[in-house]
Amino acid sequence: MKHFFHLLLILALTGITAQAQVNVKSFRLLENDLDARVNHKKTDQNGEVCAIIKVVTTQTGFTFDVGSLGVVATEPKAGEIWVYVPRGVQRITIGHPQLGILRNYAFTIPIQAATVYELELVTADIEIVVREREIVTQWLAISTEPSGANVFVEEKLVGITPYTGQFPEDEYSYRIELPRYHPEAGKVTLKGKRETLTLTMRPRFGNVSVTSSPENGMMIYLNDENTGKTTPATLEGVSSGTQTIKLLSQWYQPQAKTVTVNDNQTTTAPFTMEPAFASITVKTTPTADILINGTKKAAGTYTDRMLTGIYTLKAELDKHYPEERQLVVEAGKTQNISLDLKPKTGRIDITSTPFDAKITLNGKGYGTTPTTVRDLLIGSYTLTLEKPGYGTVTKTVTIAEGKTTEVNETLPSGREVTIAEGKATEVNETLPSGREVTIASTPSGAQLWINGVSVGSTPYKTTLAFSSHSVKLVNGKKEVTETIAVTQGGKTRWEFDVAEFPPTGTFTDSRDRKTYKYVTIGKQVWMAENLAYLPSVVGDGKSSQTTPYYYVYDYNGKDVTAAKATANYTTYGVLYNWPAAMNACPTGWHLPSDAEWTQLTDFVGSNHGIKLKDKSGWNSNGNGTDDYGFSALPGGTRYSSGYFLYIGNGGYWWSATEGTTYGAWYRLMSYSSSNVFRNDDSKELGFSVRCLRD
Repeated sequence: MKHFFHLLLILALTGITAQAQVNVKSFRLLENDLDARVNHKKTDQNGEVCAIIKVVTTQTGFTFDVGSLGVVATEPKAGEIWVYVPRGVQRITIGHPQLGILRNYAFTIPIQAATVYELELVTADIEIVVREREIVTQWLAISTEPSGANVFVEEKLVGITPYTGQFPEDEYSYRIELPRYHPEAGKVTLKGKRETLTLTMRPRFGNVSVTSSPENGMMIYLNDENTGKTTPATLEGVSSGTQTIKLLSQWYQPQAKTVTVNDNQTTTAPFTMEPAFASITVKTTPTADILINGTKKAAGTYTDRMLTGIYTLKAELDKHYPEERQLVVEAGKTQNISLDLKPKTGRIDITSTPFDAKITLNGKGYGTTPTTVRDLLIGSYTLTLEKPGYGTVTKTVTIAEGKTTEVNETLPSGREVTIAEGKATEVNETLPSGREVTIASTPSGAQLWINGVSVGSTPYKTTLAFSSHSVKLVNGKKEVTETIAVTQGGKTRWEFDVAEFPPTGTFTDSRDRKTYKYVTIGKQVWMAENLAYLPSVVGDGKSSQTTPYYYVYDYNGKDVTAAKATANYTTYGVLYNWPAAMNACPTGWHLPSDAEWTQLTDFVGSNHGIKLKDKSGWNSNGNGTDDYGFSALPGGTRYSSGYFLYIGNGGYWWSATEGTTYGAWYRLMSYSSSNVFRNDDSKELGFSVRCLRD
């Protein structure tokens, strides 16, 4: 080994007038110093974070040697020198051209990775007289592919490639190191001319080609670290040696295998995945909503993958009995499920005077009177009876489950006349009973249907028979459907409000003059605040499934004025048991049904809880983004025992749909979840109310 640094010292010095020395005054651990770990981190050739030894001295020109592990780097600082060393070094040799050498100083504290230590030096004062002397040198140039490799000359780090440096003429050993490449080493003689070394570093890594069957798209993990890639993919630059490849997917069992990676070669890693799902198809007759574990998935037909487990499968359709069953899903086992819903039906007996009148129910013909129409779905129908020579009878009839509705109508009298050639025909008849009426709207110009027939726009004047008639008015997105009764001596003019509701705004509850914000989401207009209508207060533990009760969170008195003065009333409104909630909304608004809540969450889409929650007011960073202005706040709940819980953590809102005899469906938003949950529970509980525009 050539100690050329010492040689330079000998050539440069002409004499030293005072003998000098260097010693260690103290060595200690700096426990709270984060320079090695955070602020000025460096790693050694093994990729481990170095320790820093901060050498405190006012002198410069020191060299440091820690043995075979090697010094990673040195950096001069104000009043000190930072020496970066690998974990585990035990001794340090400190050299100085004028002060001499302190050999093999043993550390009194173990050197740990990413840790800072202080070594304080004491040195004698020296006076040096230097006489310049010419030194014969040559240049050494080293380049590597790739560049950025550390260059060591005589085991001392001198720079990184591409590197050029000047040395006294002599023979030198060199070593080139680059992480993830094999080191290169040798000797070079500098004599009479510049020496240039061009080296191609040999990779210490390879590639892994990962494939999966029967499907692609599996997430690829390398040694438990997510690579961010999915199959098929090639992992490039994987360190040579034994590596673990793992594939993860929502629909397949996790699978891992060990592969051996060779230098600069591509290793294949094929996976055959085992499914964790089954393909399930559900069909309903007739077309009905399909719910799985209480969440609507589709209407009529639903096909999807489902993970192994037990699910509650339910089909719901208005005027039909719901069909529910348990669904046991086994991986790899395809299932086709049919759900037939039993309708809720009744019948109607229709007679008329005269008989043989044509029967139409909701526009569909059912023969002539007298007749019995069986298996009609329950609900309201528009019945029309017609016969030539008689006036038409139109009325609304209601079909009840398991019952017979009886209709017996007398058609307004009339007669047929015959016109003979060249003869006068005299007709003296009493006109069918009826009167002229006017259908108007605010604003005017609404499209008008009478008894299902489009007749033009409002205001509209016509003659209608004495009977009940259905009218429908449409103005933009606003639609009004009503039944009017034309009677002798009764009303002759009907006017309807069809003004479109602005997308956002406020309205005032006429009962207590309280003003609320509202917002339009999709085709629905929702209150943007919890309802705060409070006709009475119960705070003494009372609860009921049939009697309406009203509560204010944490208020246990009965004074309405005092309850309204609380901060909880102002922020969160009123908690209602289900009987109170059913009739709490003001005129023009109603308690939303379970289906209407589902319409809201379906429109909002994924992460509906985040999108509907207010931007503030939720505990533990549970606030939302309030994308639609719904501004949901966690008003908590009131238990039948009288306890109030979960304010700030959970919001509970009633629907108008019963779940069981003793329970009803509601929606829940939690501070810890991004979703809106659907559940049913006792009607005695106190929940918040959001009203929906009629």
